[in-house]
Amino acid sequence: MPTGTIPRHMKQMRFTSPLRLPLQTGGTALSTVLFTFVLIPFYWGLWPILVLYLMGRDASRRRASDIVLSSDGLEVRGGPHHGYAAKWSEIAPQSTYVKLTDEVFYKQGDDPTVFMQTFVVGDIELARGGDVEEVASFRALASLVEQAARGVAPGVSAPPNVGMCPSCGAALVPVDDDTTRCAYCAAVVAVPPHVREAVRATAVARREGARMTTQVRRTLTGGRASTVNRLVLACGLSGQAAVPLAIAAFVEHDAGLAFIPLVVPVILAAMARAVISKRIAVRSLAFGCAAIAPADPSHAPSCRRCRAPLAAVDELGALATCAYCGATNVLGIDVGNALAGAEGFAEVDDVIARHRRSVAKSWAIAIAGLAACTAGVLLSR
Repeated sequence: MPTGTIPRHMKQMRFTSPLRLPLQTGGTALSTVLFTFVLIPFYWGLWPILVLYLMGRDASRRRASDIVLSSDGLEVRGGPHHGYAAKWSEIAPQSTYVKLTDEVFYKQGDDPTVFMQTFVVGDIELARGGDVEEVASFRALASLVEQAARGVAPGVSAPPNVGMCPSCGAALVPVDDDTTRCAYCAAVVAVPPHVREAVRATAVARREGARMTTQVRRTLTGGRASTVNRLVLACGLSGQAAVPLAIAAFVEHDAGLAFIPLVVPVILAAMARAVISKRIAVRSLAFGCAAIAPADPSHAPSCRRCRAPLAAVDELGALATCAYCGATNVLGIDVGNALAGAEGFAEVDDVIARHRRSVAKSWAIAIAGLAACTAGVLLSR
């Protein structure tokens, strides 16, 4: 870690509170389990035992995990490397990267072959996956860990349309008042009329968007790796037992129950996909919508898009709207200035909307499966 005095234009990379982000979302593990179901019709002899062994081994290696970043270092929770921890001073920045492997994830017709990729920290492979969302998580986290290991991150430069303090040149936090006090030198500076109008407009917009704030807070909580891993395991085991159970029910002339074992894995897979969708949304909010945390916690965060100081914070303290560019920023997630907009400056509304559609689709499949099972039980009586 760098020592000595940090230049004024740099900010110390810090995590005022532990930041938990999805590392391996569980998408690859779920795909691996579902692929083995295709092979069920070809089971014979020792083949089922071999498939079960390979499925268990590969899915276990690729099961969901989280990474917790703190001021001291990082820790992995869940997955094959659960409990791994390292201090920032122990991690060489150049030892954090995503590497393409020669292991095939899938190949369909004339489509390009998709290979597995690994997330490496300190020459230790902490995760492996081929799912596109999972690989995106690897890349974003690799940049974040590398930045934190270097100890400092580039400072925030204010855009040209932001008011500046005439005394010290710092960017002024927009307020709905005639004057404001500079957060750096305490000088009293006049606030331009257009800035006051912008602050009023963003405040009204955020009050009207209180529901979105609640949805963001709910999305950022839950979706733990352990939940995904349990659902994927249950899906795999029920899927392997589905065919013999269905045959046994049919032989016993209980046709109403014969298809239930075949539906249960579908229900569990849909539930797992719903949780994975939440984990994907967390990554998108963190790397595409998060405000830039200030070097000094007493100062205002900066807009992820135009880098101006933020002022209009909603009542729940989860979102802040920029008075200069109108971008909505998620608060409480510091992924560093260098990674601001790593997800292409995604809009909070779009991320939540995609998440809700994906979850709704997954739960619709699960509920339909439960209804079919219920109907089968009723018909068997």
